[in-house]
Amino acid sequence: MPNFTVILKLNPVVGIIYLALWLFSIFIFIRIIISWINPDPYNKLVLFISEITDPYLNFFRRYTPIQIGFFDLSPIIAIIVLNIAMWIVVRFI
Repeated sequence: MPNFTVILKLNPVVGIIYLALWLFSIFIFIRIIISWINPDPYNKLVLFISEITDPYLNFFRRYTPIQIGFFDLSPIIAIIVLNIAMWIVVRFI
């Protein structure tokens, strides 16, 4: 993972886009953990993370319905796509 300060110094717009994609991938990881522990669905933090990540994850659930038993593997594909996007953004510095 490249250093954020280096990216921001070279090109601030690319750095902000990279940071946004990185934060979004962190939100997806949090969403995965939330789905395992089953917290209160009316919790404001849970609702916030669900509202942010569900539209993106639903795209992958619709077009790549990959499930093994009870495990939904579409977040893995979504994170891989985000990592590819982050790699492309960094390469265009």
